[in-house]
Amino acid sequence: AVPPPGFEPPPDWRDTRKDLQARIDIANLAGADVFLSIHNNGSPNPGERGTEVWWDGRRPFAAYNRALAALVLEELLRHIRAAGYPTISRGLKEDTTFRVWQGRAFPIFVLGPPRTGAVTTRATQMPAALGESLFLSNPAEAAQLAREEVLDAIASGYHAALTRYFRLIEDSVLTLPPEGLPPESPNHDDILGFPPR
Repeated sequence: AVPPPGFEPPPDWRDTRKDLQARIDIANLAGADVFLSIHNNGSPNPGERGTEVWWDGRRPFAAYNRALAALVLEELLRHIRAAGYPTISRGLKEDTTFRVWQGRAFPIFVLGPPRTGAVTTRATQMPAALGESLFLSNPAEAAQLAREEVLDAIASGYHAALTRYFRLIEDSVLTLPPEGLPPESPNHDDILGFPPR
């Protein structure tokens, strides 16, 4: 596929892609059990606020992605609220709807399937989720992110979610992904139309 006519990627776009791919490759080489991408959100609308978590349903371990994301959302909300900020839940977000352009959906780089075409990428070989704790572009939430109690709450939320996730595996509520999963299908619809995330 080709970029849309007149598309000029930002100067750091390719470097960002390389950095994100390196993070995926490091996790794969380490044989990590999960890939958790930790962020704070941003929007051109300074009124947007809240906590959301993204996951991808097109991977062989989609149920694991969703379970991890649900636990992360629940624990972030609980811990941030306990720290004194009444964050709202923006919910679980399935990343096939992350960006839609000309009727095609584009996933979050670190969550989506591998891609071939104009740019070839490798996907994580383990369940993954991406958390957006609060909005840096919202003045009230940016102020909260300057509070040590809120930063500690966010870290504790991620820790609690991971602890609960691995407990589900230990208790066989979630079994480890079996050997011989079918290979992932490359996303041939990937284009260079959007900067990665």
